[in-house]
Amino acid sequence: MGRNAPTLLHRWDGVTPLRQVGLGVSKLTHESAIQMSLFEDPKMEYYREWDRQFDENRSRYEDAKLLAYERKHREDGTDGV
Repeated sequence: MGRNAPTLLHRWDGVTPLRQVGLGVSKLTHESAIQMSLFEDPKMEYYREWDRQFDENRSRYEDAKLLAYERKHREDGTDGV
């Protein structure tokens, strides 16, 4: 139960009718998820594509840097540390 639920349950006598019971949740999605707008912004697709391409290129270049680093240290006989 949440932080306030035990306190509220101990204060309720179990007989008095309840008018309203609330429930809250958080962190149900991944960080990459975005909330859609009721009125979708036409530029949003442009930004999503830009982000995808940026991540793809960053990944490609990170892999190339790692391979070059490993090759350099393999050739000079060091472990890179």
